Amino acid sequence: MKKFIAAVALSPWIAYHLLSLLTGEASAWQFVSASLWVGTPILVVVAALRAYGEGLQRGARSSQPCDPDRPAFQTTQLGHLN
Repeated sequence: MKKFIAAVALSPWIAYHLLSLLTGEASAWQFVSASLWVGTPILVVVAALRAYGEGLQRGARSSQPCDPDRPAFQTTQLGHLN
């Protein structure tokens, strides 16, 4: 996940430098700034959905009981819950 965030964070600057070599700084900055207005909300939604999915997977793994034959609450000899 850290590599994904780093790649997303660096991609506009890499695009800016490559485009500025080809077309000039003004047009490169105009393209990158327009892309950020569109791309940033999309990337935030993708990252949020990815984190939500990872949380669901962790929750599903932690909710599985270790011993399915053992009930959650067992009474003692006196009838009290453990």
